[in-house]
Order: sequence, then C-alpha cells, then structure tokens
Amino acid sequence: MKTCRKCKNDRDDFQPDGRSKDGLSVECDDCRTVGIGTDERYVRMYIEQRQRCKICNRSAYLSKMVIDSGTETEAIICTTCAGLLKLARKNRRVWDAVTEYLS
Repeated sequence: MKTCRKCKNDRDDFQPDGRSKDGLSVECDDCRTVGIGTDERYVRMYIEQRQRCKICNRSAYLSKMVIDSGTETEAIICTTCAGLLKLARKNRRVWDAVTEYLS
C-alpha cells in the first residue's frame, strides 16, 4: 500500500516509474487517468486563477499547466515553475540560491 500524492488515499494501484525511490508512480491509476484537462475541479481552479500560474502569474494554456499538490494548498502552476519547485524541494541550497538571487 502507498498513499497517492493527489487524492491522499492509501492504494495499491500505481504504475511503474523508475524516477521515484520505490519505483512506482506518485499518483494512483485513477488520478493519473483524470488529467488536468478533464477534471472539472482543476479546470475551475484554472479559471479562478484567471488562467495564470499561481507563482509567476504568466498566462498559459491549460495543457501547459500542472497541479502543484506538494503543499497544503493545491494550485495550478506552469511547467517552468513546477521544474523550479521540483529542484528546490530536492535541494534546499537551490531554493536559498534562488531567493538570494531575487533579493
């Protein structure tokens, strides 16, 4: 059993994924099949955010956005910001360097 990152349920239906530590996807099969483009809740979030990334505020097509559920608050963010967050979450020094650069 493993907890799905998206729905937070304990499940046993995860696809193989060599990028993760345990070799399984971080999202259960049900959450993987409901993409951002078809899930009404995320489409509504996208519209509420005025079709903009929650971090950088750039507008983008829904297909170029991802759901960040790595925090207590879910948000729609662009793939560029998602890549930065992924690096920053893996290595605190990256986050410190970014914040120092921006200040």
